[in-house]
Amino acid sequence: CKNGYAEIHRTWNANKKAIYEAWFDEEGQPCVLKDTYVAIIRDFDSKGNTILERYLDAEDNPTPCKGGYAEVHRVYDDAKHLIEASYFDTEGQPMLLEAGYHILRRAYNENSQVSVETYFDTEDAPVLCKNGYAEVHKEYDDRGNVTLEAWFNVDGTPIAPKDTYMAVRKAYDEAANVVYQQFLDGDLQPTNAKAGYCVVRRTYDENRKVTRESYYDTQDIPTVCTDGYSAISNTYENKLLMRVVYEDVNCLACNSNNGYAEIRYTYEEAGKKTATQYFTAEGVEVDEKGMPLETAEEAEEAETEEASGDETEGAE
Repeated sequence: CKNGYAEIHRTWNANKKAIYEAWFDEEGQPCVLKDTYVAIIRDFDSKGNTILERYLDAEDNPTPCKGGYAEVHRVYDDAKHLIEASYFDTEGQPMLLEAGYHILRRAYNENSQVSVETYFDTEDAPVLCKNGYAEVHKEYDDRGNVTLEAWFNVDGTPIAPKDTYMAVRKAYDEAANVVYQQFLDGDLQPTNAKAGYCVVRRTYDENRKVTRESYYDTQDIPTVCTDGYSAISNTYENKLLMRVVYEDVNCLACNSNNGYAEIRYTYEEAGKKTATQYFTAEGVEVDEKGMPLETAEEAEEAETEEASGDETEGAE
């Protein structure tokens, strides 16, 4: 059938829940569907929640799924929210996922949204997940968008997982685009990220493409990022990026650290990019390294001549 098997075998419990499923091909041989296993064992709680899944190979032995685990145990609250998931290997022993944890625990707010997520190792001790934190707290707006996310260490203190900030605050437009992003320290006070700014503001077109991105300091004053500009403006035509302009704090074109202030793109009718041009704030065309074209061409010719000379000397 379209699901990838010709035959399916099931065993049911008293509540008409499938506690065993196995799939077979046209020749009656066990077949793999979208994962690595050919059969699955399940168990359910009194409310019908799946509290155990064990994955099996063609000999009905436990086998790892694509997630790397052979068995998962789940716990639910009275509202049927998943509040705990733990993972096990083919021997039924606790294991760490590639994400860095064995147990995931969740708490929910009054709107059934995940407000706290915490990670634990095989000894049930808090552990840093692959993303660099042991616990994350979240707040939401009326439309379910995450408006605040804060990260914590194994001891419950704030942590900066990948940058200098320990939390981030966001606001969204009607299309759920992030139009405001503010970086915060452990006390939820404004702080600069490594890129040199605290706040990012964005505008979008009808295709949800960013048309302008601007940067501000902890006092919400326009500032220059570490790449040498305060804002970047994008122009699109038929969803194709045609022009990029770097701006200073006065919204005037300025040269970025790359040595140019503007990028222009050219496309063929099919939408394939055919040319990229770079210009300084003064309107001088340069290459992608910010070098005037004539100088860049001379340097390239010199390199070619030098290489040709080396080849001639080698031949002698």
